[in-house]
Amino acid sequence: MIKRINFSILVVFLSTLFLAQGALADQEVIVERVFTSLTPIFMAGHNGDLDWIEGFDFTCNILLNGNPAGTCTGQNRMLDPPQDLAERYENWMIKIYNTIPGTGTFEITGLGTAMGSSSTATAGDITFAWHGSLSNGTGAISDILGWSGGSGSANLFTLQGDTTEVILYRIGY
Repeated sequence: MIKRINFSILVVFLSTLFLAQGALADQEVIVERVFTSLTPIFMAGHNGDLDWIEGFDFTCNILLNGNPAGTCTGQNRMLDPPQDLAERYENWMIKIYNTIPGTGTFEITGLGTAMGSSSTATAGDITFAWHGSLSNGTGAISDILGWSGGSGSANLFTLQGDTTEVILYRIGY
């Protein structure tokens, strides 16, 4: 019985040690994204009608500490379109394809929420937040795993906006 208890304590100790090492290997990066294009996607039969937006396609520049670090393209699609700028909350799916020159590429897939307001709907302002997972790395970050969470704002009329995002990642499993 004492051997079994000692073995169990050893297993718990080693498991804790390995889990702690994995946690210490996590890296955190704060990323800024500035939209270079933001294109509304309209529901079928309603092209150009701002009351019938089902999502957006976008491109952006990635900044680290204010310095250019790469580019991204992506899209988001409403779970229950169309977008209503006066609604308090709208949920959507997001996919972001990131390219970091000299390092590689990776994807972020997640869920987001856009927040509207009856007082800002006529101004075209959109505030949003998302969370998602990192996957499909290439190059030096081919084994990237992690999580992304961020928030931002954009304007539907000027098609300008930016985001701030925290990426927690680990290379390898």
